[in-house]
Formats: sequence, C-alpha cells, structure tokens
Amino acid sequence: MRKVIFLVMIISISLVVACSDSGYSHDDTAAVVKGEEITVGDVRFVFNVHDENLRNSVEMYIVDELIIDEVRNEMGIDLSDDVESYVEADPSYPFDDLDPEAAERMRAFVEEQAERFDMEPEEYHEAFSRASAERTVYQDRYFLEKIDDPDSNEIEQSIYGVTTALVEKYEDEIEIYIEE
Repeated sequence: MRKVIFLVMIISISLVVACSDSGYSHDDTAAVVKGEEITVGDVRFVFNVHDENLRNSVEMYIVDELIIDEVRNEMGIDLSDDVESYVEADPSYPFDDLDPEAAERMRAFVEEQAERFDMEPEEYHEAFSRASAERTVYQDRYFLEKIDDPDSNEIEQSIYGVTTALVEKYEDEIEIYIEE
C-alpha cells in the first residue's frame, strides 16, 4: 500500500514540478477556512505550481485541511503515531534507495522547493514528507470511514462524492482569494 501511495506521490510531483516566480507572494492569503488562514506559501510548500494552477491547488489543499480537521475533531481520531510510522518509512533525501530516474525527479523537486523556501534540501524533504504523510494518513482513514466499499470500481466517484459533501458542509466557512 505504501509503495502505491509513494508511486502516486512521485507521479503527482512530476506533474506539478514546473514553477515560476509569480504575482503572488508566499505571504499572500490564499484562503481562510474555518477561521484559519492558508497562505500561498502553505500551498506552494506542498504543491509546486504556476499561478495558472494555483486556484486548483488551493482547492485541493482546502479539502486536505477539512479532512484532517474532520478526522481529528469531528471523529475524535488521533493518527499521530501512524503519521510518524509513515514518515519513518519514507525514503530519505537524496533518495539513493530509489531507481535512478525516480530519485532524480525527487531530488530535483526537493532541491527546487528547498531553494524556493530558503531551506536546506534535507530540511525541506523532512517537512514535506511530514506534511504529505499527514495528508495521506488522514485521507485514508477518512475515506475508510466514509466509503462503504473502498474496493469498488467506482472508488473515484465515491471519493468525489464524499469530498464534495465535506466542502458543502463547510462552504459558509471557506473564503478563497485566488482568482480562477
């Protein structure tokens, strides 16, 4: 399961690896969700995106935050130990244990993001790994709790339905400030 999730993470990263300096600074407010500010930098830390894709990434970030909050606060489930286990199992920078092509993609992503956030690559990777692990672990639990048959062929539709319902539940508490 972790290999599949890690592969999905690598593919996702490779799809959004291009970035550019933009009209938004890291400190700009991207959204406010349930009274909590999400900055452009928060979103860029997880998703390396161009401005033209920033709105979509903000929306994905919001869903992740709502899921984490829902599991922790509404369901009362603390998955901190699972997050730690996931982080410990994550390949470490410079990814020498991965196949060379995947390692190169991951190094390029980490090094570019580390520079973007004025961090050392190891420091960025550790923080990114923790953020990714938290999102993945809480999403997995949320979907297991909310989807009756997680092995069904219609899992994507089920995930879409569950996340749409979650966003609708809190739509009055979500303000997005990034233009479409």
